[in-house]
Amino acid sequence: MSFNELKDCLSMGREIEFFFKDVRYSICNTPNGWILSEFYGDYQTYPSSSELLQNATIDGFNLKQIWDQVDIDIIF
Repeated sequence: MSFNELKDCLSMGREIEFFFKDVRYSICNTPNGWILSEFYGDYQTYPSSSELLQNATIDGFNLKQIWDQVDIDIIF
């Protein structure tokens, strides 16, 4: 899945779970906004999926910078 395909999925309200460097993450839509979270760990909240994609970071890198290194687990 390309980064642009990720944008499309999130804009349709879909959610995703993926691995980066053997750590599991999720991007979820909640009543409080869109969340990028490390499973059972830290999370970042943004008011929209586009703001999440623009501003969220993992290990100091934004998602676009690392997206070709993630392994997608589930899209729902």
